[in-house]
Amino acid sequence: MEQKRKITHIALIDRPSIRALIHIIFSFLKVNNVSEVLVAELVGPKWLISVLNAFCPVRLIKYDLGDFTSEDGVHLFSERERLLHETYVHLRSHVPNWSLTLGESYERLATQMDLFMSRYVLHHHASQFARILLLREVAAIYSEDTKLSVIFERPPVDISFKDINAQITLISYFFPRIFVHDVLNIIRSFKIILFSQFQHFHAPDLTSSDLKAKIGISYVQGVEDRGYGTDWDWINETQLSLNDCVYFLNEEKLKDHGDPKALDIFCQSNPNLCVDEKKFTNINFKIGQDIVPAGLEVAKRVCFRSGFSFRNQIKAISMYFFYEYIFRKWQSIFYYYNIRVYINVADSNLDALPVSYALETLGGVDLSFEFSATGYHAYFDARPLPILQYLCWGEISEKMINSCEKKLSYAIKPENIVYAGNMKLYLQHANLNKKLELKIKNAKERKGNIIVVLDAATTHLKFFSVQRYRSFYDAILILMRARPNDLFIIKPQRDLNLDERQNNELERLIREQHVFVAPALGLPHFLFLHSDLVITTPVYSSAFFETLASGGMALCYDDILWPHILDKFLPDFCRANNSASMQEKVEMILDVGLTEQQKDQVMALQRMIDPYGDGQGHKRFAFYIECWLSHIRTYGDAKVALKYVLHSYNERWPLGKNKEKRVRA
Repeated sequence: MEQKRKITHIALIDRPSIRALIHIIFSFLKVNNVSEVLVAELVGPKWLISVLNAFCPVRLIKYDLGDFTSEDGVHLFSERERLLHETYVHLRSHVPNWSLTLGESYERLATQMDLFMSRYVLHHHASQFARILLLREVAAIYSEDTKLSVIFERPPVDISFKDINAQITLISYFFPRIFVHDVLNIIRSFKIILFSQFQHFHAPDLTSSDLKAKIGISYVQGVEDRGYGTDWDWINETQLSLNDCVYFLNEEKLKDHGDPKALDIFCQSNPNLCVDEKKFTNINFKIGQDIVPAGLEVAKRVCFRSGFSFRNQIKAISMYFFYEYIFRKWQSIFYYYNIRVYINVADSNLDALPVSYALETLGGVDLSFEFSATGYHAYFDARPLPILQYLCWGEISEKMINSCEKKLSYAIKPENIVYAGNMKLYLQHANLNKKLELKIKNAKERKGNIIVVLDAATTHLKFFSVQRYRSFYDAILILMRARPNDLFIIKPQRDLNLDERQNNELERLIREQHVFVAPALGLPHFLFLHSDLVITTPVYSSAFFETLASGGMALCYDDILWPHILDKFLPDFCRANNSASMQEKVEMILDVGLTEQQKDQVMALQRMIDPYGDGQGHKRFAFYIECWLSHIRTYGDAKVALKYVLHSYNERWPLGKNKEKRVRA
């Protein structure tokens, strides 16, 4: 008699939660054979994970989002972007219209609220969609011998699951996480607004000030150069002093970057320079009452809008209260310290837009930058830029912004885009490690080439998976064996994440003086002037851009099908998708040499990336900052100063003189 086949029961969940736990317990009691729980993201309270473990083992799904592609062969991160945009469109149709709610006199603010809503969606749903997409792909892998319970928090828009059979049970649940967050946000903001009424402020005159306008600098890389430069490198290229600046410190950023001791010494030496933005409580909600209506007034208007559910009215009020709190806080900070020029990175933080808009109402300008030139490779991730202007590398950066905007239902471009070229290329002149310097010298003496390998950090729910990462290094190790006279310098983005076999082989090559592994900390710029070729991945496309901007040659290894604007302009001889094609392209570039036509193609791409090609981008960035401060001090308002800034900048750094790029033969 044929023995009955035993079916294993596995629960796939998006992340540990109380609702997921209830469903798992129910399944366990019902069938009593749940063998394990696999989670897309192992985050949440430790006690909850412990309770789950009490029923059956809980472990993270071994696959990453980057291991899969959609049915049309596109990286799943692109599908996540589409779902986020659909959620934004859905939410916009289900909350009260901001133009009607705020009224005609607040038309600009209504536009800002629409843009802010996109950041709200990104903040609350980006990881959620990535987790569910990962569950969908993993569920399709299991055979019919496995019974699956796929348990996930119900998304705001539908995600279709493929290859569903009788053995797969989909359980989506509503968890009021965002609703609770919205209610708590309203309570917090209402408390701050209420307390502010007891503060004694005089309504300021926003058109004049006895003090000179200053530059506000957000803490990003700190005051000690750890291979990334510092927040103050640019000031040496100007006539400005520390007295013209205010340095805003943020505890969260301090944990990730910099040496606290070095910062303490810096702040003690400049006691009037450093300000802890978290400790600033002198918030004045009376500044600019004619510019932004009070949150309570907006709440009243929203509640009287008919046709919308109570939940969506709460969501709209919460969004506005958060916006108003950040807006008022930073408007107060900028006013209190007389900041009219603000420097930060152009990240997609939830508070970025209200901060930028708060400065604009005081006649200031937001000079948030994107040093890597590749921040706009994912269209919904792309932050709406400051209204007046944006300083970027060159034409390809502008094309990336345009490409993102075409896919969106809202505008992200500023009124003016200004080119500066690579603004961090001065770091390529940093001194080499003595040991590495000797290895490069020895390689040159034996007529070997210097090949720099720049990997990308693995991300579980984003771009680069561990499997793809190790596949990239498999191809690199094969190339190393094929080119014994060359010196390979590996500059990892983070610590190397190789398997045991790869580690053993790499250690052998290091012992044979064939490979040098540079520290992960810091940017790779110090290697560019010494390299004959840089090999990288499309996810780390900034490394490709940085190399070409320095006049070097780069090869992009792409087996992940990551859609990037780089794909449209990259010559075929600059890309490889497997080990064999990598060896072929490396041989063509280093041994055979590029034809004149191929050199022209590289030079054209270099001009698109960095139209100046002189390595002076940091000086242009410094001059641009100085121009803005000078003209705002003269004319009092950024909108008036704009044409004078652009005239001064174009006169000082005309593009016509520096269009030719260099490329190594």
